[in-house]
Amino acid sequence: MPARRARYLGMVFQSFYLIPEIDALDNVLMAARIAGQVGPAQRDRARSLLTRVGLAERLEHIPAHLSGGERQRLKLAMHMSEKGGTYVLDEPTVGLHMADVERLIAVLHRLVDAGNTVVVVEHDLDVIAEADWIIDMGPEGGNAGGEVVAQGAPGQLTKTPAKSHTSQVLAEFLQGRLEDHATQASA
Repeated sequence: MPARRARYLGMVFQSFYLIPEIDALDNVLMAARIAGQVGPAQRDRARSLLTRVGLAERLEHIPAHLSGGERQRLKLAMHMSEKGGTYVLDEPTVGLHMADVERLIAVLHRLVDAGNTVVVVEHDLDVIAEADWIIDMGPEGGNAGGEVVAQGAPGQLTKTPAKSHTSQVLAEFLQGRLEDHATQASA
């Protein structure tokens, strides 16, 4: 299973696991470097991936000089350099500024639009609201959870039974978005 997972599945954890002494471009190239396959084509591809995640101007920066959101997108670019079609992200917005959350959401949409499968474990309502499909686990956390209490598209999830905390909070969040858009449109 490990070889198959490495071939088809990119996992992005809360911790970045970046090499602190090398720049963003070389972090993306690390897998190719280990395989002894770094050439002009791989460098061009790495630059292209970093551009796709919004880091074109940060290629030569080491991880310590990147924001949390930039490091998260760098880690995603590293996995995009592999031949995977499925990405699993574990709470990728933890500690990110709202602008970085919006950039990350845009990258996730581009991955899906390119035909990839993206699975995100998340509590951020901005990310949840953008999902194509939500699986709400509960009814509580830890030992009191572990069951699927609701699933569906965001609009469908808001109509689920009261035992889904997520559906209740998401309904309020989406209503607030509608009201904000209506206020902006009338201004």
